[in-house]
Amino acid sequence: MSTRSQRTTPFFAFLFTALASLCQATTYNCTPLSVPGATGGQLNSINNSNAAVGFYDSGGVHHGLVMNVSNGDISTIDYPGPSGAISTQLYSINNNGVIVGTYTNSQSNTAGYFTWNSGNFSTITPPPYYTLNAAYGINDNGAISVLVMPEPAVGPPTFAILNADGTLSTVPGYSFGSQSRNLPGGLNNASQMLESDHSFGQTSLASPSGIIANIALPPPTPTYAFGVNNAGSVIGYGLTPEIDEPPYRDFTWDENSGAYSELLCQEPSLDAQPGLFGINDSGILVGQAIAYPQPGAAQFSISTTTLNFPDTPVGQTTAPMPVTITNPGNARLDMYAFGDVQLSNTGTAIFKSDGGCFTSSGPTTSLDPGASCTMNITATPNKQGQQTGTESFYNSSGTGGSLGLSVTGTVPPPTCQVSSSGTGQANLTMQDVNSGLQSIVLNSQTNATVNIPSFASGTTSPVTAMATQSNLSQPGQVTLQATNVAGASTLCSASFNASGGPPQWMSIGGSVAGKVSMVSNSNGTLQAFARGTDNALWTAAQTSPDGPWGTWQNLGDGLVSNPAVAMNGNHVLEVYVLGINNSLWTISQQSPGGPFGGWQDLGQSLLGDPSVTADANGDLHVFVAGADNALWTIAETAPGAWGNWTSLGGSLLNSPSAITNNGGAVEVFAVAAADHTVWHYWFDSEGNPQGWSELGGSLAGSPVAVVNSGNGLVEVVGRGTDNAVWYVSHPYGSPWGSFSSLGGTVNADPSAAFDQNGIFEVFARATDNGLWYIADTAAGPPSAWTGWNSLGAQGTVASAPTAAVNQDGRMAVFVEGSDTAVWTIEQPTAGSWAQ
Repeated sequence: MSTRSQRTTPFFAFLFTALASLCQATTYNCTPLSVPGATGGQLNSINNSNAAVGFYDSGGVHHGLVMNVSNGDISTIDYPGPSGAISTQLYSINNNGVIVGTYTNSQSNTAGYFTWNSGNFSTITPPPYYTLNAAYGINDNGAISVLVMPEPAVGPPTFAILNADGTLSTVPGYSFGSQSRNLPGGLNNASQMLESDHSFGQTSLASPSGIIANIALPPPTPTYAFGVNNAGSVIGYGLTPEIDEPPYRDFTWDENSGAYSELLCQEPSLDAQPGLFGINDSGILVGQAIAYPQPGAAQFSISTTTLNFPDTPVGQTTAPMPVTITNPGNARLDMYAFGDVQLSNTGTAIFKSDGGCFTSSGPTTSLDPGASCTMNITATPNKQGQQTGTESFYNSSGTGGSLGLSVTGTVPPPTCQVSSSGTGQANLTMQDVNSGLQSIVLNSQTNATVNIPSFASGTTSPVTAMATQSNLSQPGQVTLQATNVAGASTLCSASFNASGGPPQWMSIGGSVAGKVSMVSNSNGTLQAFARGTDNALWTAAQTSPDGPWGTWQNLGDGLVSNPAVAMNGNHVLEVYVLGINNSLWTISQQSPGGPFGGWQDLGQSLLGDPSVTADANGDLHVFVAGADNALWTIAETAPGAWGNWTSLGGSLLNSPSAITNNGGAVEVFAVAAADHTVWHYWFDSEGNPQGWSELGGSLAGSPVAVVNSGNGLVEVVGRGTDNAVWYVSHPYGSPWGSFSSLGGTVNADPSAAFDQNGIFEVFARATDNGLWYIADTAAGPPSAWTGWNSLGAQGTVASAPTAAVNQDGRMAVFVEGSDTAVWTIEQPTAGSWAQ
């Protein structure tokens, strides 16, 4: 066999990539075979004493080569004959030093196979009625792997084992007749031999009892193998498909696991070089090189050595930043972590991890060769200025590294609370308990006056300004800007409706990109959540029930979805989003109505917006489309504790919508990708899945489901494929009805809610990019509708709307405006949008 070429092709590069994804890899110390004075050569077999046999070229003649690979000693064995007339190759050597070889007499053009033992040659002869075509391997029992032809010649040659007593045990194998070049390979002590068909690039491991395995590199590749040891490990190589030529890909294959392991040389330039044909029980490989497996050594690799978090107000938590640890070595990596990262999301540490690699109960992890793990770290500064930390990783062999962490705590802005002090009057109270207030200035006013009291710069006491509506028949608004000594500022606004006048649109600030999610807090205040234009999660809440809105707070960045929010059984809010890694992330209040803690990654590979609902026990159930477009769900086993992800199947067009009905059953609705019909999956009140059922319809958008807590009526609305709004009803205890059209021409998913009187109201953005609504005229299953009415804001509504009900029963709708701020409009009186 000639020296292998290093030629590469794009097709082979593709195959190499595919192989890397299917196989493991083992690294070897590789040394090219070198025989002084020879023009080429290779080793074909090695025994457990590290004696290897093969051939070398000199003067155009092959000479039998014996090499001790431990010390490099070389000797020559040539079959007896006229000098220079005999070419000799040695194929295999067993642990007793017995060698199998072949010779060719170029003068008489004859060939034969022999064994060599302590200087004595013996011709290999099969029993009567067989002619020897080839011989190759020899095991410690003296048995030889052969290819024989029955006499008289009938059919193709037969693979067999020639036993030491002269008997023959045939072995099943390839039979392609004259088209095939069948060759026997190595033979181990378990009577397992390698068979190769060199015409078609096929290799099998077989025994007299049958084929053990067909050996073929993935993807389908011409594959050849000649070496097998007593543990059933095979050494072989593959050629480039179709052209059946170099470059070569050496591999080992394990009989017990069936796994292929790509062979990599410590010197990468040798990886495309040849070839390896023999393997001993220690795993040493020989061929046109000698390869020793590297001693098992774990290695440590970390995706980054520093995490610099963005400047963050004191007490707030950043979005998580991932850190991946990988073991590129060839032994298991047992790691220990210590330092400034708290390995859980609880506690008061500045830097916290989700435990993705380590847990607080035992800060250790083990990584198999090639494996990796990812930990997601957050920062919560507890004082102003830069705060740093270090996390170190090590194992008993000293492998490891460190991770530097840094976050700068900034001063929180002043707080703002607005309360009414009578008709046409409002109190705006601003306070800063950190550096103290420095100034309060009038930012804007419309039909209102304001009295800002004087105060000493640096005061940490509350300062209250009085705003008064100038003309009660006209709407009014006043905005103040409060700045603290450290330079952080916030806007504080109060708005007034005209007495008996129409509802007025009001900005509550922010800079968002998408639909706003609304929820009622434990104290009755509404709280908004939205993905900001900076892809962070932002939230703002009413400062009192039915009152004005406070400032927006950043809960961390890295969102790729609109948020979903619900209250759990402990009366705290939990928010769910898809992070930049497309898995589900959650953040929750630390106490009812209180501040939010750190982020937690719940895993899975997902698409679209999540939907969440609380069951009868207060445990939350989240539903979201997976990367496979099926519906996936995860549920709490207790507030803050989670079960496993479960696929509910299906193929979703967009995002689902979930509710819990009055009987405690969790229901989820989704649109089928195939035909746009609406499907329904539900769990009974005991949590038992009840499967899918079709509700019909033809929606282009996501369904929106709402439930009337009074009578249990469930309504599902959505934007139809005709861009009208459609709905279907499910009175509690009765079957589902059929989809009906509410008309209209809309360009976004609608929103819906039941008001305090049980009246069902639907809101949608129309093609004029204004907000429109339609309502049923009586409580209960819809029967008569008002027709569509405009709530104004034409040309400025930039998102699907979200409806919510104030504590006093007044309906409110929230949208993203064309200025990216959140805008809202409220009923002047509960149950009516009329002037």
